Parts: sequence; structure tokens; C-alpha cells
Amino acid sequence: MIITVQLRGENYEDWAKHVRNALRTKRKLGFVDGMLQKPETEAEIEQWVVVNFMLVAWIMNTIEPTLRANISMVEEAFELWEDLKCNSLQGMDRTSVNCEVRF
Repeated sequence: MIITVQLRGENYEDWAKHVRNALRTKRKLGFVDGMLQKPETEAEIEQWVVVNFMLVAWIMNTIEPTLRANISMVEEAFELWEDLKCNSLQGMDRTSVNCEVRF
């Protein structure tokens, strides 16, 4: 996945827009927006796991290195996406958001 914007923390909205657009072009957005859940059948699980880990690597590679060093490794792209979104809400009113930040 190629995008020119790196996540630096304060630019989450811009970064997320670019990543979502890139994932749409690859038909992979469902992995990060929760629409494509891990399948239950053995035959489909292996392919899902391969794509999921590829997306985790893609997303991690779009994060500024010093910020990336502070991110806990997660195994699912959706979980990583949610963690990054919640972390971006620091300093904002999070009363209506249920986030468990793992940074």
C-alpha cells in the first residue's frame, strides 16, 4: 500500500482518509472497518489470516517511526485501526467513545 502521508499523531484524520482510500482500491477496507470478520470455516481462515497480517504490516509502515515504536503489536488489522483511532482522541472529549488505548 502506497500513501504519502505518515501518521504523526496530530494528523490522524488526514492519514486515516488516505489509508481508507488506499484500502478501498485494494478491496481490503472491510478488514479495518469491521465489515469483514474472521471466518469460521477452516478453509477460509488461512486466506483471511494472510491478508490480515499483510494489512497490519501495511498500516504499521504508514506510521512515523518514533510513534510506531510506542505501539503495542496487535494481530488483527481491525484492532490496530481501532487502537490508532482511539489514541488520536487524546485531548478531545471522549465521553461518548469507549476506547481501550494500548500505547
